[in-house]
Amino acid sequence: MNFPVLKVLDKTFVKAFYRNHSGLLLFFFIAIFSYFFFMKTAGDVTREMQVLYEIKLTLLFATNPLMLAFVFFIWLIYTFKSWQFVAKQFLMEDQQFLFYSLGAINKKTLFINWFLLQTRITLPIILFGAFAIIIGIFNQQYIIPIIIVFLLLVINSLSAVYYSFLSHQLINSKDFSPLFKLTKSWKKPFFSLFPYYILDQLKIPLIIIKNFSIIIITGHFYYFPSSKNDLRLMEMAILMICTGHAFLVYHQKKFDDTFLLIFKNLPYPRNKIYIYLILSTLILLIPETLYLFLNFSIWKATYLLSYALSLIFIYRGFLFAFGLDIKRYLFWVFGILITSFLFIMFKIAYLGMVMSLILSYISFYRNYYRFTIISNE
Repeated sequence: MNFPVLKVLDKTFVKAFYRNHSGLLLFFFIAIFSYFFFMKTAGDVTREMQVLYEIKLTLLFATNPLMLAFVFFIWLIYTFKSWQFVAKQFLMEDQQFLFYSLGAINKKTLFINWFLLQTRITLPIILFGAFAIIIGIFNQQYIIPIIIVFLLLVINSLSAVYYSFLSHQLINSKDFSPLFKLTKSWKKPFFSLFPYYILDQLKIPLIIIKNFSIIIITGHFYYFPSSKNDLRLMEMAILMICTGHAFLVYHQKKFDDTFLLIFKNLPYPRNKIYIYLILSTLILLIPETLYLFLNFSIWKATYLLSYALSLIFIYRGFLFAFGLDIKRYLFWVFGILITSFLFIMFKIAYLGMVMSLILSYISFYRNYYRFTIISNE
C-alpha cells in the first residue's frame, strides 16, 4: 500500500480542508453541544424532566429512522462540500503535479489511498456515527447502527471513486456558475452583494445553517408546545440560531474587506452603510423572519427579530473593532452565547438586546474606515 502517497494527499487536502472549515465546524460543535447539554428549560420543569428531554434527544439519533434520514442528508452536504474543496484544490497551479504523480499509480492502490483520505476528512461524521452506534447498541437497537456503518462505507467509497476520476481529469476553471449567468444583467444594490456571494460561493454552509435553524425551531415546538407563550424559550432558540449564523457574519466582514474596500472611498455616509448592513442581514434571515411573523403576534415577532439582529450585530461589532482574528472571534461568540444565556434566564434579554445594538453601532461607527489586513489562511 502506497502510504507515502497518502502522506502527500493528507498534507495537500486534509489539513487544508480543516484549516479552511475549522470555523464552521467549531461553530456547530459549540451550538449543538450547548443545545443538547446546557439548554435550560423555562417554567415549571423539574430537573428530572430536563434530563429526560436530553436523553430523548440523544436517543433520537440512534433509534429514529426519520432523524437518521435527516442526519444522513447533513452528511451528504458535508461530503459534497469536501468534494467541492478537493476539486478546487486540483485547480491550483501548485497542485498540478498530482495529475502526473497519481496517474502513475494503479487503480486499486489509488482507490485505497483516496478512501483513507476521505476517512480523515469525514472524521467528525465518523465520530458522530460511532456515538450513535454506541447509543444504539446500549439500547438494543441494532438495525440503525448497521445502517450507519453501511452508509459511511458507501459515502467514503463513492468519494474515493470521484477523487480517482478527478485525478485523471483536467477541469476547466474558467466556467462561470449558473447563478452568475442568470443574474449577470440584473441590477444589484450594495446590500444584496453579500447574499449573492453566499448563493454563489457558500451554498453548502448556507444550507447547513438553515437546516440547523429548522432543527432548533421544530425541536422547541415539538418538546415544548407552550414555547409560544414563554418568550424565554424562543429567545433561547434565537440565540442558538444566531450562533450558527456567526459563521456567515465572519465571512461577510471578510467579503467586505476583500472585495468592497473601494466603497470606503466613495461618498457613502456611515449611517447609510449601516442601514445597508441591516438590509443585508434581513435578507439572510428571510426564512426565520417569515416563520416568526407567521406564528407569533406582530409585536412578539418584531421583538424576536430585533433580538436576532442585536446578536448578529454584536458579532459584527467585534470584527469591526478587532479585525478578522478567527480565534479571538470564536471566543467572543462563545462568550456572547454564555452571557446571553444568563440574560435570558434572568428575564433581562431585552437589556442585552439594547446594549448589543448600541455597542455594535459604536464599534461600526468608530472602526468602519480602519484598514484590515486579510491573512492568507
